[in-house]
Amino acid sequence: MTKAPGVADYQDLVVLLARQARPSGYRPDGQIRVTYSFYLKRDADCDNLIKAIQDSLAIALDINDKMFLPCTLHKSTGHLLPHTIITVE
Repeated sequence: MTKAPGVADYQDLVVLLARQARPSGYRPDGQIRVTYSFYLKRDADCDNLIKAIQDSLAIALDINDKMFLPCTLHKSTGHLLPHTIITVE
């Protein structure tokens, strides 16, 4: 399978932002709860969005993405400035 156009660039951006936000000395152990709030331009499948982001977070945090416990808190569409709020606990 190939990635949809723009996904690789988006994932590179997520890696960069996650590395910048990562606290110094952060070494997760065990399960990691990750929550998502999606404010989208047009509708999309949350599972696909989460997979792309979690692959990037795993790279940024240098961990296996099987540690993640994902939870979508919110999804809405029609936003002129689409964005995603991600919390890693």
